[in-house]
Amino acid sequence: MDEVLRWFNETPKAACAAYRRFVSQGKKQGHRPELAGGGLVRSQGGWSAVKSLRGRGEKAIGDERILGSGDFVRKMVAQATDRVARQLPIDQRRARAEAHIQEACKKARIGIEALRSGSRVGVLPGLRRELARLLVLELGLTRAEAARRLGVTTSGVAQILRRMN
Repeated sequence: MDEVLRWFNETPKAACAAYRRFVSQGKKQGHRPELAGGGLVRSQGGWSAVKSLRGRGEKAIGDERILGSGDFVRKMVAQATDRVARQLPIDQRRARAEAHIQEACKKARIGIEALRSGSRVGVLPGLRRELARLLVLELGLTRAEAARRLGVTTSGVAQILRRMN
């Protein structure tokens, strides 16, 4: 909360007053449909725009927590990743990574050995794609570390992340 208030003023009392004014002004604008819905859908202008992108074979990165273009979302996620990397010691990030991997494998009803086998059969490529994104972009692991945990090469992880753009 303090971080948000600092955008409005340095002193807590003045920041609270400025924030209240800001919210009051926003309420006067009423419901704004362009600010409703999920991040990617909202950013692209609705489901029809997202479907159109897919139809043309174009990809856009989105995050339901962030309103903005794919480049902006990527930038915000990178900044958040940097913060996580600075806040958590590597052993804690590794433990979280392993917990996410175990949970994802359990949910997909596959063994961790299958994930790390390098096989490209069934759900494995999609599962690795999601886990690579999580491990690198959210937990701040290096691509090499993520690759070791997913049973692929470092360049494989780099390629997965590049294709997400």
